[in-house]
Amino acid sequence: MREIGQDRVPNVAKRHLVSDGTIYVFRKKFGQLDIEEVKRLKEPEAENAHLKKIQVEDAHVNK
Repeated sequence: MREIGQDRVPNVAKRHLVSDGTIYVFRKKFGQLDIEEVKRLKEPEAENAHLKKIQVEDAHVNK
């Protein structure tokens, strides 16, 4: 987000290999949050991914 204030959206998108639209959606969704708040929002996603992985591994073991 800091980069967007310093450079044009197409340039930032190109540097991070994402579309301009991704930058606009990110800014709309997270623009008012500071970095720590965004990290806190991402934590449950990482935990859910880990739990899904465990569930899949368990399903393969119990076949």
